[in-house]
Amino acid sequence: MFFLKMLMVLLLLFPLSALAADEQPLEYRIKANYLLTLPLFIELPSQPSSCTAFSVCVIGDTPLTELLEASKGKRIKGRPLVVMKSREPDRMNCCHILFIASSEQYRLQKLLAWANQRGILTISDMRGFVKQGGMINLVMVNNKISFDLNQAAARSASISFGTQLLRLANDVSN
Repeated sequence: MFFLKMLMVLLLLFPLSALAADEQPLEYRIKANYLLTLPLFIELPSQPSSCTAFSVCVIGDTPLTELLEASKGKRIKGRPLVVMKSREPDRMNCCHILFIASSEQYRLQKLLAWANQRGILTISDMRGFVKQGGMINLVMVNNKISFDLNQAAARSASISFGTQLLRLANDVSN
């Protein structure tokens, strides 16, 4: 129960730029907070020593990019946050998280395979993301943002979800 309260406090209080927050709907501010808080409850594979920052990579068109960029330099898992946006995944090095926008549905399987081979956590808000092989799907449940988890997809990339995260998930598929 303590971890549930801690996660909720972190999601609500994680600092985002006031300017960026005012320009974006509440839904996207909450999703950005999830993207920056969920890694605290996930064990990710080691990155090369040349990867000194915690990198969130974004592919596709989403208002989340602006919100995440407003948080550049914040520390996640002891590393400064860097946000990278590109249409081509091969141009993004050292990604810890890959957010795949709904606009990229047409090439989702290719992006998931690319991320899986590199041990990158995949997150999206597109419908049915975890059923298609993604790891975390940000979903709306009873007018609140929640998330679904795909443990099998995470395990195949050497990623493990903490027990607190598993308890908080709306749905967990194995």
